Amino acid sequence: MMKKQNLFLGGILLFSILLNGCTEARQTNPEPVVNEFFAFSTLITQKLYQENGNEVIEQTQQMLRDKEQRLSLYVEGSELDQVNQMAGIAPVQVSEELFEMVSVSKRYCELSEGRFDITIAPLSVLWGVDSEHPRVPEKEKIEKALSLVDYRKVELDEEKQTIFLAEKGMALDLGGIAKGYFCNDVRELYEAAGSIGWISIGGIIYNHGTKPDDSDFVFGIRDPEDPVGVAYVGTLTAPEKVISTTGAYERYFEEDGVIYHHILDPKTGYPSESDLLSVTVICKDGGLADYLSTTLYIAGSEAIENYRNDPRFEVIVIDKNHNIYCSDSLKGKFELTSEDYQLYE
Repeated sequence: MMKKQNLFLGGILLFSILLNGCTEARQTNPEPVVNEFFAFSTLITQKLYQENGNEVIEQTQQMLRDKEQRLSLYVEGSELDQVNQMAGIAPVQVSEELFEMVSVSKRYCELSEGRFDITIAPLSVLWGVDSEHPRVPEKEKIEKALSLVDYRKVELDEEKQTIFLAEKGMALDLGGIAKGYFCNDVRELYEAAGSIGWISIGGIIYNHGTKPDDSDFVFGIRDPEDPVGVAYVGTLTAPEKVISTTGAYERYFEEDGVIYHHILDPKTGYPSESDLLSVTVICKDGGLADYLSTTLYIAGSEAIENYRNDPRFEVIVIDKNHNIYCSDSLKGKFELTSEDYQLYE
């Protein structure tokens, strides 16, 4: 028997705990403007404190919907779909935006030594965790799909601005970087509009400016083992940065009493068997935060010490023993509030 989690549930739960954990000051002037909509198969929420907040929210919403139509794996005829359809046949000339996203993503694939791989689409589609009919594929089908996963076969021609997938059946999936990457575009829009507030794209948060009382926005980090999704382990301030969290609780399904989550390991073809519960990455670059939270989750605890105090970003890592590892620079920014977890010094 199979029991599927709601397609959007992971993002909503992450959003709920991140933002219900806020200690936002109540201000009567200006009144915050809040908006929610769906794009890229996830919930997107904005909350802005400004007189023209509705106008900025509408601009942001239109920008993200346009990107979905052009860059989504699941939109027939999108730029990305055209590249995938022409795999093994011919290069496809693409927009500067898609070319840059794929170029950056391929570099991340190399840096991760294949733990992050943008050609994972054949496996993503096969498992269908984000679809209405998730399933555990037959071993032979997993092996066949796995043979098509190899970022080194993505050929980029910078002069012609073309992308070519060298083998028929290959396909790109930018889901591991897109939400964070688009936070960078939102930052530019907010800066131009002088916005104060935040956006959550599937639980990936970017906050801009300070609250009307000049204090920082405060967010809660979800307890990854809370089945209801309303408890959090601590609170965090991260002004002008993107907060990206990856955990197996976000999207999953159950079959024959076994839970299968959405974080597929490109080396095995199966959901990652990480010894971590969740990884949160905080940094200016949303694409880097999105990529790293997934990659470090798959890498597991062996990667903690190597990346715990990397100057490019900060991390909050929770392992299965309820230890929380934080970057030293987060002292005074992250506060543990749960008695069920302990900070590892």
